[in-house]
Amino acid sequence: MIRVVLGAYALARKTGFLDTGIGEWFFDHAYFAYKRHVEDPFAALVRRHPELFRDGHILDVGANIGYTAGVFARVLTAGFLVYAFEPEEKNRAGLLRNVRRMGLSDRIRLIPAAAGNRIGTVLFWRNPASHADSRVLTDALSRAKPMSSDLQEVEMVTLDSFASRHIGSAPVCFVKIDVQGYELSVLEGARTLLESTWITLATEVSRPDPRDMDSDPNAVIDFLSERSFLPHTIDRRGRLALSDRQRIAAISARRGYTDVIWSRHRLDS
Repeated sequence: MIRVVLGAYALARKTGFLDTGIGEWFFDHAYFAYKRHVEDPFAALVRRHPELFRDGHILDVGANIGYTAGVFARVLTAGFLVYAFEPEEKNRAGLLRNVRRMGLSDRIRLIPAAAGNRIGTVLFWRNPASHADSRVLTDALSRAKPMSSDLQEVEMVTLDSFASRHIGSAPVCFVKIDVQGYELSVLEGARTLLESTWITLATEVSRPDPRDMDSDPNAVIDFLSERSFLPHTIDRRGRLALSDRQRIAAISARRGYTDVIWSRHRLDS
């Protein structure tokens, strides 16, 4: 089923259909339906644990075209915002389009930048086969992939610098990080933000990718565990289970990746 969907997407992208107005409309609705019914654990998590998303801002790092930002915005406490970080140009256009369509312009703010461990600019690779697989160009990826017009230079910020400048002393309650193996760099740029006792994180932990060998899932687990965060696996019903690296590795090996929810407090459903 997934292969059929991805094959249809690749064909539509190759023909240019997705660059038309009706193609964009079709893609947005199809992608949101796919996320909602096949892949997404966050809508169920919001229903089961709304307290994780209240009384603070939410950072959606790797927001793509806005599906998860929309999920988070609907449970957001009044007066706070979802900050949606998306450096890739076409994805940003889709995100803005969907934010307007969902009527959430007053709750979601687009941040047109990548997050990492330094402030400046960085080369960003746009995967021509999948809008969801664009990523920061690492040394390993540049050795493994032929690069050409699929590269663009984008702004990079650290979450600490962003929070200091735009959020100040206001609380951040939840951070979702889905950046195709660049999670550790994002976390390294958020050391001050992570000192908050009540912050909750969601990271995607993938099995090691031969295309990008300088992304190590265990490094993310070590980084957060050293800061007293507890890992919880999450199922499609939003149920959380306190876990360990062996279980996370087993799920990632079977599925290719797994979403992990991190908190300094036990969150078993």
